[in-house]
Amino acid sequence: MTEHIGKKVNIPGTSGYGILRYCGIIQGKNGLFGGIELVGPIAARRGKNSGAVDGIQYFNVQHPMTGLFLPWVKLQLVNPFLEDLNVNNVKEAERYQETKEMLQSPFNQNDIIGTEEPKDRSVYRDTAPSETEMSSDSTGSKNRDANVADASLVEELTFLRSEVKTLKEECNKQQRDLVNQVKIINDMNMTIKEVHPLLEEYEHELEEKKNKIKKQKHEFDKAREEWREYLNLMSMSQQESELLYQKKIVELNTNLEAARNRDQSEEIKKYISDIDHLKSENKKLNALLQASENKETDRDLKEVDNRLSQINFGMESKSKVNTDDTTVEHDGSNSNNKLEKLEKDDVAEHSGIEDDYFEENIDNVASIDLPVYKPSKPVDPSEGRDDWCGLCERSGHSSINCPYENDIF
Repeated sequence: MTEHIGKKVNIPGTSGYGILRYCGIIQGKNGLFGGIELVGPIAARRGKNSGAVDGIQYFNVQHPMTGLFLPWVKLQLVNPFLEDLNVNNVKEAERYQETKEMLQSPFNQNDIIGTEEPKDRSVYRDTAPSETEMSSDSTGSKNRDANVADASLVEELTFLRSEVKTLKEECNKQQRDLVNQVKIINDMNMTIKEVHPLLEEYEHELEEKKNKIKKQKHEFDKAREEWREYLNLMSMSQQESELLYQKKIVELNTNLEAARNRDQSEEIKKYISDIDHLKSENKKLNALLQASENKETDRDLKEVDNRLSQINFGMESKSKVNTDDTTVEHDGSNSNNKLEKLEKDDVAEHSGIEDDYFEENIDNVASIDLPVYKPSKPVDPSEGRDDWCGLCERSGHSSINCPYENDIF
């Protein structure tokens, strides 16, 4: 058993190793244990103590917290070179070692061999007994020492036998427990062997699921990145659209303002052109009125001349009669009065027509602010005129040659 102390042993469940420093029982624990000093990186992970359990130091380590106690059976599974041990063998070896150390101790040697005579016996040499008495005394003392040693050995042997018996009972009990534990371990090993394929299958499925999850995660990350790029693109497009819309709105507002100004300017120009047209029409009407006045005056003068010629002809035919002279003079005065009356009516009529025309044109220009003129009595527009248009109700042209026909319809 002691020949394995100091050897390198493998640690179950890991790829690390350690140095075997102890092999034996641990107080308060059942079974055999091996105390190992861990070496390498495994010492930091698996180190549990410094070779002590419950305040009892079983072995020493070079570095703190690098010690580990493992069951001997478990340690033997990964280290086949370790021999099979049981509690009885270990306890008997420990007892044998303790007895050997006890017998080799100086105190037991003095009890067996006897106590040496004190060195100060030379002080009483002058009063010492004879040689016969000395030899008998020495023989008796030796016999007494031998008897004492035999008695102590017998007593110790009896104690050891009783202890061996007790240890055998404990050993049998431990062996039974160990058999049960071995059976349990075998059952567990069988269970492990049965479960191991399932575990491998589960590990394979787990690895496949991990790969699948990793692949899906990669796809999700890729989709998320695409969505982010799409959202960034949409955001940029929205910003560009907003800028474009704002620019269009500003441009439309500018165009609208320009159109308003242009419409106003065009309307003003139209008003100006209408005013110019009205002025030209006014001039034309004035010319027509002047021409019509001249024609009517000539016509009236012709009528007056014809009337005067008739009167003169009558005066010549009736010159002999005084009453006829008086009548002729009266008719001449009446003709002159009639001529003056006709001239005044013509001027008043033309002035009224001209006023009506200007009022009508002014109503067309400012029809929103001024009411429509309504004469106090009905007036015939064609009275006193040669040409009259029934479409535009204007003089100077007929309905067939009306220049305002398109404006009306």
